[in-house]
Amino acid sequence: MTTVAVFLRGVNVGGKNIVSMPELKALLLGQKFQDVQTFLNSGNITLQSGLQLAEIKNKITGILRRKYPFPIDFLVKTIRELQTVLLQDPFREEQGLDKSKRCVAFLSEAPSQEARAIVAGDNKIAERYVVVNDLIYIYYHDGIGRSYFSNNYIERHFNIVSTVRNVNTLEKIVSAA
Repeated sequence: MTTVAVFLRGVNVGGKNIVSMPELKALLLGQKFQDVQTFLNSGNITLQSGLQLAEIKNKITGILRRKYPFPIDFLVKTIRELQTVLLQDPFREEQGLDKSKRCVAFLSEAPSQEARAIVAGDNKIAERYVVVNDLIYIYYHDGIGRSYFSNNYIERHFNIVSTVRNVNTLEKIVSAA
């Protein structure tokens, strides 16, 4: 059995794309996923399955398409991958950083070098960030809500699906799994 975290993108934000987490949990359990847990109301789920990662993604895609009238993008990481993500956080050892402002953007793929260069040249980005393969570690010194370097910005400029979680949430998910 593999334990994975599923990060739904853009649900239950601002009264749009409402997904009931208890309802989704029941749907996932009904499809033979085990030990399904939801965290917060923003689309964080852990579950266990004997399926391969690609099969898990396909099965969840089918469930979401059948149930919801709006598209829901999501990303899946194993709990082991999340543990590595947390250990490799370049801001982890820095003293004085507010942990709630340390975030990770999970990307559907690694951004191209061309897109990375364009974003690196954008002087409106005040945040410190580090791109590592299909992740962006970000320190939102003024908080994520006021940032120009938002998830929408990341998706538009890198032309990929992205969803951002703060380190506190990731640590809770890993410890609960």
